[in-house]
Amino acid sequence: MLRYPSLLRSLRQASKEALNPQISSVITSASNSAFSGFAYGRAFSTASAAVPAAAASFARLRELAQLYKQLSKAKLSALVVSTTAAGFVAGSGDHIDWTKLWWTYVGTTAAASSANALNQIYEVANDSMMKRTARRPLPTGKMSMAHALAFAAVTGIGGVAILASQVTQPHESL
Repeated sequence: MLRYPSLLRSLRQASKEALNPQISSVITSASNSAFSGFAYGRAFSTASAAVPAAAASFARLRELAQLYKQLSKAKLSALVVSTTAAGFVAGSGDHIDWTKLWWTYVGTTAAASSANALNQIYEVANDSMMKRTARRPLPTGKMSMAHALAFAAVTGIGGVAILASQVTQPHESL
């Protein structure tokens, strides 16, 4: 029994139920074209039918990555992370714990991305009126408010969880 089509059906259903119609459409197009010919573990559809759908799916994922980059204000987040890294190195003394520096980088990037996304959610009305910010994902409608809020929640909770579990040392007095 081949599990991939059922896995894709489950992913498609979960993405439809979630607040993310963009990923749902990518999964739906990939599963309808690439895996529709599977029966008893053998493919009887041609590979050429899957190539355009895979290319379209890849293009959509690249577009979503670009939207997330804009939503998180990646350049501003990079400045926050660089100052955090500088502070980490300055406070490390003679020995730098590179693993903790990596987790600090990842957690701070996620938390800063969340903060920037929440800022854009809050400022969407003002952003739509300003020439400089009118091309952002929320004012243009390229991303829904719910999608942006889900992104902010996942990156915020994830970032804080990473920082709490991987970087922070519990005190012996607790």
